[in-house]
Amino acid sequence: MPQLDSNYKSLALKHKNVKLIIIGDSPYKINMPIPFAKASWEELSNPICSGAYVLQALTGTWIHALAQEHQSMTPTQYFTDILLGTHGVVFLNGCYVDQGNLSKAKYKALKRKRMPKDWNKVNRQIVNQIAKNDPKPSIILCGELVQEALSQLIDRAVPGKRIDARHPSTLGLDKPTEYQKWLRHWGPGALHSFL
Repeated sequence: MPQLDSNYKSLALKHKNVKLIIIGDSPYKINMPIPFAKASWEELSNPICSGAYVLQALTGTWIHALAQEHQSMTPTQYFTDILLGTHGVVFLNGCYVDQGNLSKAKYKALKRKRMPKDWNKVNRQIVNQIAKNDPKPSIILCGELVQEALSQLIDRAVPGKRIDARHPSTLGLDKPTEYQKWLRHWGPGALHSFL
């Protein structure tokens, strides 16, 4: 069964000024209750952690400085209290099933199948409720698989507000063109205007 922290979901549904929804691909290794968040700042500081780059893009502050500034709270609290509560940024996943022991190919096939189902089980209610607010939020779809699976559903829910972005992972950035695409959305402060 797909999981999203129930308190977080409740706050997202009640928030009257959501400016941005970021929909990631799927949980990395384990299913955290809030997409892109980790259990500790140390985990979030891992150079391959996408959540660190999402925070850098939103705040313009590198993860180590952010962790120092907010050391009294966990990343989950920061994502809930500061990013959602104060700034109106909601984080969702396209698929809520973690990879477990599946090969990459089998996991990709599973995600492709699960994203429309998880949309119906988890995300649709949140996006449709938030879409009733004015102004409507922008929605960033992270990566080709999420875009392929959810673009039409997002366009129906919030017409004209979809932003297709390369996934925030730094894996595969060895080509300058890929790095430029990545910087457009995930470089320092690239999303700061949404706060």
